[in-house]
Amino acid sequence: MILDTDRIKKSTFRNLVIALFFSFLYDLFWLFVSSGAYRSGEVDDGGLEKHVRQFSLLMSFLSFIFRVSDSDFDD
Repeated sequence: MILDTDRIKKSTFRNLVIALFFSFLYDLFWLFVSSGAYRSGEVDDGGLEKHVRQFSLLMSFLSFIFRVSDSDFDD
């Protein structure tokens, strides 16, 4: 559809922006649910696996922060 420029309408891009917004909300929800499991002690990982998962969660948070802050400064 994007390649056929005659069929593109304003609503197409409006829908893409709305989908991007819901994607950010879903990512934020997932990050808080995942991090909540570690704070409450529900996760029974041990040893190295626990540290790998915590590192992965930290990198996910940082990625989300930079993704949101980068989109604020786009011209």
